[in-house]
Amino acid sequence: MLPTRDKPRPTRAILGLCLALAAGCKAPAAPAAAAPTPAVRPSLDAVRDWAILLNPPRTVRADHPAFQAFDLVVLDPDSIDRSGGGLDGGPRMSPPTPAAPPAARPLRVGYLSLGEAESYRPYWAAQAGASWILEDNPDWPDNHRVDVRAAAWARVLLADEAPRVLGLGFQGLFLDTLDVAEGLESRGLAGSRAAMLDLVRSLRERHPEAVLLANGGLALLPELASLVDGVVLEDLYHAWDFERGRSVKVAAEARWERLQALAAHPGLPLFSVDYTEDPAESREAAREARRAGVRPYVAPVALDRLRTDALPGRRPPGGEPRGVLVLYDSTELGEEEEVRRPLRAAEMALNHLGCTVRWHDVAGGLPPDEALAGVRGVLTWFFDDRMGGAEAYCRWLRARLREDLRVLVLGELGAFRDTEGDRETPPELLESLYREMGLELGPDWPSRPPSRRVVVEHKEPEWVEFERDLEGEVGSYLEVHAADPRCRTLLTLGRTDRPGARADAVVLTPTGGYAQDGYVFYRAPEVYTCQWRIDPFRLFEAAFGLAGLPRPDVTTQNGRRVWFSHVDGDGLMNLSFDGGRYCGDVILERVLRAYPLPFTVSVITSTVDPASLGSPQALALARSIFALPHVEPASHGHAHPQDWERHELTTPVPGYSYDEHTEVVASSNYIRESLLAPGGRVGLFLWTGNCNPTESALRLAREAGLLNMNGGDSRLDEALPSYAYVAPLTRRVGSEVQVHAGAPNENVYTHGFTEPLFGFRNVLATFRNTERASVLWSGLAPARRVTPLDVYFHFYSAAERAALEALLHVLEESSRGEVAPVHAGEYVLKVEGFLGARLERLSDEVWRVSDYGECRTLRLDDGLRVPDPARSAGLLGWRREEGRLYVHLAGGDEAVLALAPAAADAPEGGPPRLEQAACRVDRLEAGPSGLSLRTSGVGAGELVLAGLEPGRDYGLWLAGAAQARLHVERASGEGRLALRVPAGEYLLRAEE
Repeated sequence: MLPTRDKPRPTRAILGLCLALAAGCKAPAAPAAAAPTPAVRPSLDAVRDWAILLNPPRTVRADHPAFQAFDLVVLDPDSIDRSGGGLDGGPRMSPPTPAAPPAARPLRVGYLSLGEAESYRPYWAAQAGASWILEDNPDWPDNHRVDVRAAAWARVLLADEAPRVLGLGFQGLFLDTLDVAEGLESRGLAGSRAAMLDLVRSLRERHPEAVLLANGGLALLPELASLVDGVVLEDLYHAWDFERGRSVKVAAEARWERLQALAAHPGLPLFSVDYTEDPAESREAAREARRAGVRPYVAPVALDRLRTDALPGRRPPGGEPRGVLVLYDSTELGEEEEVRRPLRAAEMALNHLGCTVRWHDVAGGLPPDEALAGVRGVLTWFFDDRMGGAEAYCRWLRARLREDLRVLVLGELGAFRDTEGDRETPPELLESLYREMGLELGPDWPSRPPSRRVVVEHKEPEWVEFERDLEGEVGSYLEVHAADPRCRTLLTLGRTDRPGARADAVVLTPTGGYAQDGYVFYRAPEVYTCQWRIDPFRLFEAAFGLAGLPRPDVTTQNGRRVWFSHVDGDGLMNLSFDGGRYCGDVILERVLRAYPLPFTVSVITSTVDPASLGSPQALALARSIFALPHVEPASHGHAHPQDWERHELTTPVPGYSYDEHTEVVASSNYIRESLLAPGGRVGLFLWTGNCNPTESALRLAREAGLLNMNGGDSRLDEALPSYAYVAPLTRRVGSEVQVHAGAPNENVYTHGFTEPLFGFRNVLATFRNTERASVLWSGLAPARRVTPLDVYFHFYSAAERAALEALLHVLEESSRGEVAPVHAGEYVLKVEGFLGARLERLSDEVWRVSDYGECRTLRLDDGLRVPDPARSAGLLGWRREEGRLYVHLAGGDEAVLALAPAAADAPEGGPPRLEQAACRVDRLEAGPSGLSLRTSGVGAGELVLAGLEPGRDYGLWLAGAAQARLHVERASGEGRLALRVPAGEYLLRAEE
């Protein structure tokens, strides 16, 4: 039997792991009352994850978002907060009114004890002391065994208790203490089994719409099976020893005997409840139960809180891990950037999917335990089959798989031979590791067939021919077969000389995935041109269980693509093409003053300071640039290191040698003290030269309060047609982080500013393709925004007319349309927010996001859901665009995002919200006086509000003491209103 009261309720406690986390969710509005109609009995066939909560420390709402983590929940009817009425907030229903139509998920089933009476139920006062109440249950003092043959007990259950529970809105009954009948028979109370079956039969006849879930009752099973919708087995793998106060393992023989009793009823859904507090035992029990075809729930013995740690493919409400640990072997790689490109390319795809990446070099040993904190999976990518400590590595990886950590193996396993001792890894260890992944090594696995004999037998092109097809390019393979029936094989290879021989080269497995070397990435011989064979976005999403997760996104702000421009300080005092004027003068006039956009501008301090290589003219020019209100000051070093690791300088300064503190900290201080108005601040350092700062240089910047950026050189165009050339968000150097720029500068497109001097125009192709990669596919390419827009250039672009005209063209083309202009420093803060954001699953459709800083956009790629404002908090609005949903978060520490299905074609109603904005929106709040709005940023802000009354006139008022109406606008037929306002505070209210 299950416990329903084990001790008095504590006065103060947290309801499990997830209810407290959902406290910020608003309860949905009560639905309008409707005439009750008989409901069709729900089927349990689709139930996968379920839970029991009988003894919460305080009453809870039955529609609490935490329950949405499950397909079915069993609740005690007297632990439910009924202050709002029934389970869904509507009016309570009196017996025998049928239950209201059930919500789609979860099914809610009320607890009902058939073999014991409970002293805390409403019926107890009238029945206490009755002759049919036999004795107390020694384990649960408030429970009292009854003579189930008594007609009075049948009346309590059938006329009072069952109708009361179902009348509250429960969709079924959880029938506990069925096994009491067997005990009564053994004591000589003949007819107890028949009486128990009569009780269940009467419940079925009186409530045909209700789910009946039997707990135990195996002795009654031949007759019981046709009366109930499912059977629960307690203590299948772990039972609770009350005397010793701990969980004990159940003997396999006892488990087998009970499962065999149910084998004669193959269509009857089976559920299990095991009791253990150990997370590893929980996962093991749940995994074994699922393999046996049983739906498991692993519970605390008191059933006083929810447990979600054993749910397959889900994480506890404490946080959804966003990290992926990438393992590589530095002994396989050279120093050339192109050799390491596959690893960078994998990180970029994972970033796009909302994941952060940690790197570990196995040449230095196995990852420490702390490396797995906050990690949802491990990606391995090796290029040969040897490593030091191969046996220990195989055991380590096998242990991670047994802990339900997702593992994706790309390329070679990397561990067939141990270089420590130069010996082969034991075959049985390798076979065990592959079996744990759901794979098996074929009989001829040590040998590989000649490439000329290999053919494609099966492929799913959208998975394995992403940027380059396999025609004429299949090679050798390792004989590996998908063994687990849950595997999905995406590429199978065979041999022309041996029919029947095959290898499953790319497989989605229950534990992650597997893709053999040669079928992941294409690298052209000698020139290192790269392309993806697999679709990394699709494969990584499936392998790491990322589908449906909201993704922090730095490319977008308020539904528009982020745009910024940053200027490296090189060439400030170079002569321009324009009559001998300095390049800095021309950029100041033709760019910075001509375009009212946020620019981030840096200088090299040695070329400005008159005490070094500078001059009074350079000093005055720099001050004029930094005096512009839309210019963000930054430093580009003192003597412009070309190679930070080798301490090489680009600008020789007499009497000066490389010094990191001078380059990073002193240069920023000089700009603040000598070039800015009093109170000005330098907040950003732009890396120079090769953009390869050392860990110590990055640390100096961070400790000085400086953000940092540069490097990356993301391209996606006809010259480099692959996502492999789009950089990840950051470069990690030891414990420090370098933020990459959003695009290459003009130096890249002009081959060192030689030719073609107009080449910078070609960056527009990358801007287009990183929104929609038409360069990779003919026809309509899928929309995938993977970078912001970053117009990145040097002052020396004004040295040649063609170069300046190219720059002006890029500025003009990139800044028009729907963009959100920000300073580069704001973008860096978005990346920092991306790295630190915490995502917590409160239920399948409710999330809490915190610590996101300036990364105030969440992206969902399925396009099937929209926010539910009534249950969400901290949202400004959202925008649906080409299958993507961009959710705009308000500033603050956290927000709650609750999702609901999106209407296919109907316009979205709801409260007023922000649909899109070019400006920063700091506040959007509905109040009694109207909609309060505060915007900031450079220049006039364009924004679109939605959820207004269609066709209604709205007046825009300037907020403050002297309120003045600026103008009146009319909402469109879809309830949208477009505004263009400078930064400020406003009030929008409907006109009378």
